[in-house]
Formats: sequence, structure tokens, C-alpha cells
Amino acid sequence: IEDTLNKLDEKCSENIWEKEILYEFYVAVLFKDCLENPGAGVFKILDNVLTRSIEQYPNNIFMLSVLAKEHNINCCLGQTFWKVKSMLMKTGHVLPNLFLVLIVNQKVSYIQENWIDTFTGERLADHVGLKNRMLSLFRSLTSTDMCTRRCGLIWRLYLQFLHENFDTTLCRDAYYRAVEECPWLKSLYIDAAIYIPAELPTIQDLLIEKRLRLHVTPEELDIMRQ
Repeated sequence: IEDTLNKLDEKCSENIWEKEILYEFYVAVLFKDCLENPGAGVFKILDNVLTRSIEQYPNNIFMLSVLAKEHNINCCLGQTFWKVKSMLMKTGHVLPNLFLVLIVNQKVSYIQENWIDTFTGERLADHVGLKNRMLSLFRSLTSTDMCTRRCGLIWRLYLQFLHENFDTTLCRDAYYRAVEECPWLKSLYIDAAIYIPAELPTIQDLLIEKRLRLHVTPEELDIMRQ
């Protein structure tokens, strides 16, 4: 497979789709072998192939999904988190960064469900370090130099996370940043009624000031009126 990939590299860019398909096959074979023989040392090879393939095809959902699955096997095998974060954020595409959120969320869920504090004997359901890692990731993804700051889904996930884990102040500050970056996203204004209901009068004034109109269903209108 490596020889074939090298030959395709030497050819013109018209065969780029052939190379992508070959990478998918390569990743599938390696990942299957990793699952069947986890101690055979194939994970390093898979890591290398995934890195090369995602750098060239950052929006390939199959390879991103394999990366997510590989990273969460036993919550330790596969590439370390900082390498995955660096690789996906450097792509400059939204989809890889959405998978990055998925990877971290899966990792946090696994730890909360399976890890136990050796001193207290309690599960790490509310571990501060896990929340801070997710918070740091969202702040990175919504920084001014990231393309994901214009992604409404990233902001909605961020707001949901803040609402569930932190106080209203953080959620409110993030909300106004979200509206500034994505003023066209109707669902953000609906979310305000759920996450920061005390701010609804201010948000209504903001809509009037920006001359924005929302076309909502009766159900959505009821939510905003509550």
C-alpha cells in the first residue's frame, strides 16, 4: 500500500480521489488489526497513517471517526491528546474540530463512568480537571484566529457545556460573543431563553437595535415567552 501511495504522489493531482480511497482502505485494515491484536504494536503505524491522511483530507468523516474510536479505546491507547488537538486544529477546517470536541467529550464520559478516586473511593463524576480541559478546548475553538468561531454548532455546544457546569456569568459572556460571531443563527436566540432567561429583555433590545427579525414556530415563541 505504501508503494502504491508513493506512486500516486508522483502522478498528477487528478488522481487525488484514488489516493483518498486507498488511505481509507489502509486505515480500515490497520484499525481492524488493532482491535483484534491490541498488543501487537500496530497502533503506532495507525497513528502515522491517520496523521498523514487527515492532513491531506481533513474533511474525511471515515478517517476522523476512526481517529475518535482509536483515541478512546481503553482511554489510553492511540495518540496522546495534545498531538490530536494540535493536528486537528491546524487543519483550518470546522469538521475536524467538531470531532475534536467529540473525542474530548467521549474521554470525559468514559472517565466519569469508569475511573475511581483511589483516596475517596468515589467516581470522578465531577472532577474539576475534566471540566477545565473541556473549557480550555472551547475557548481555543472560539478564539479570534480560529475558523470555528463562525460555527454556530460549536457555540451551541459551548453554551450547553457552560450551562451544565459553570455559573450564569460565564454562560452570559459566551452567549454575547456567540451572537456577535453568528448573529444570523436563530437557534441562539431560542437558546437564550433556556440558558440565560434573565437576559431576554436585553436580547430583545439587541434584536431591535440590529433590525433583526426572527421567523419562529408557535412552539419556539412559547419558549421565548416563558
